Amino acid sequence: AAHELEAATQSMCLGYYSGPSWQDSQEMFRGAARATIAEMWSSSHGAGPEDTSVQPPGTLWDIGCSGGLSTEEMAKTFPGVSATGLDLSPHYLSV
Repeated sequence: AAHELEAATQSMCLGYYSGPSWQDSQEMFRGAARATIAEMWSSSHGAGPEDTSVQPPGTLWDIGCSGGLSTEEMAKTFPGVSATGLDLSPHYLSV
């Protein structure tokens, strides 16, 4: 399953959107996830959705990261963050 993770994630996004390529579907899905992550970070630190005064995190831990796709997206949300993924399965971490 660990070796099929990326392909499965790519094909999964096709079911959410009608018409776009799998690449565009991926970006739409992941872009929405990045926006939600940024919004949650801001709101949990007392800022509104458009407020850019909140400092981004310096360190990010993704607990239960599987193959690290979510870790990568969170790191894209906060450029320069020190991101670490942790998973109990050595199979996922070795991919």
